[in-house]
Amino acid sequence: MQELHEKNKDKGLVVLAPHVQQATREQLEAYVLKYGITYPVALNANTSAYSTGSIPQAAVIGPDGTVVWKGTPGGPEQKVIEEQLRKVDLFGERALVASKEGKPIATQVLQGKYGAAVAELKKAGTGASAEMAATLGRLEAYAKKLLEQAKKAQADGDYPRATELAGEVERKFKGSDLEAEAKALVADVKKAADYKKVLQAAAMWAQLGKQKKKDDIQKMAQQLAQSFADTFFGKRADAVARNIQAVK
Repeated sequence: MQELHEKNKDKGLVVLAPHVQQATREQLEAYVLKYGITYPVALNANTSAYSTGSIPQAAVIGPDGTVVWKGTPGGPEQKVIEEQLRKVDLFGERALVASKEGKPIATQVLQGKYGAAVAELKKAGTGASAEMAATLGRLEAYAKKLLEQAKKAQADGDYPRATELAGEVERKFKGSDLEAEAKALVADVKKAADYKKVLQAAAMWAQLGKQKKKDDIQKMAQQLAQSFADTFFGKRADAVARNIQAVK
């Protein structure tokens, strides 16, 4: 699942792991750390609509929201996912291909050059087609969502995540006003009085994620929690230290 997430996360695939056993947020934190999971995990999820009656089980939901496959993971769903990804139209770029003025913009979007696409779409101004206006709206909404997530991470004290998200906007929307907004956010994060301390805690958290044995994870988590108790990562480490032994 992790490999599937890493390979397709920028193509429109969202991997969501429902954790169906009753658990606390802290217990789930320990589980996610132990198995190196970076995709979303739903806490105490109800999966009855996608149940196959067996464990493990998986379902593939298409871009239109319908379940197109469900069964035991590790088999034919790979082909189904590839088929569904070909139908993904993240920013409405497929509708632009039909017009002479829209085709170059669609190419920029498909190449991930969102900043250049935004600049061209804005240049069109009032002469833009409804399809072009829709694509501009989707691109800007995507960037704004990433920036909102970055600000939330900043408020939580997760500075690495905040700079990562803002940096993503900076790279993808290069040459646009959104790039400038992202740069300003990164600069603001780095002004925090505890910025360097949080980076030290984050580095230790990264090492914690490389541990395989429960005892080693617990020991390092306790050290991190004690050394950086007032940081975002110190608090997460404390939750892991208290719950890691219960993870199967």
